Amino acid sequence: MEFEDFEESEFKEVAEAMFYCMAAGGRGEDGESWSPWRGKAIEACDRALERIGNDMVRPMSANAERYVALLRERENVTPDEVSRALASWGKNHQAARAIIDRAHELGFKGFDATRDEQLYHAFEIIKTDCKTMRFKEESGKVEDREGYKRLGVALRDWANYLKGYESILGNAVEPLRVPREEVGA
Repeated sequence: MEFEDFEESEFKEVAEAMFYCMAAGGRGEDGESWSPWRGKAIEACDRALERIGNDMVRPMSANAERYVALLRERENVTPDEVSRALASWGKNHQAARAIIDRAHELGFKGFDATRDEQLYHAFEIIKTDCKTMRFKEESGKVEDREGYKRLGVALRDWANYLKGYESILGNAVEPLRVPREEVGA
């Protein structure tokens, strides 16, 4: 999966819900409880995590299985071949995981997580941020509030992180690096 799979659905829902949450100062109408919008953002993250999880259990195609079997048999595989294999077969989590595992067997560094694992990890971070993000009690035009600016920065950073671009959470040199321990590999 790629960020584009979530851009017009769950990510957009998170962005809109967190905007309304920010507009309410993070509080419900009673001023004491959580904003119901925060719950909607968390639900959108849960849906994204479920979609990614479902994609991760999808079996390999017959062609991918044959390719992975050949890759496992060969001993003279180069890191460039692993990169090309991930570019070709990386959209299927099972195939990408098998290719990355083979790269680790050969001692290659820099192949830690599949794209699905990276996206899953990213949406977990976004969900945690949605749960913990706080906004000052502000009034006046929403676009002039400090919370609006912070939310805008967070949304751009989340989007960049999900796309694999430069962000506070990752960078272009090593985008979306997820430690192997965190993905259960």
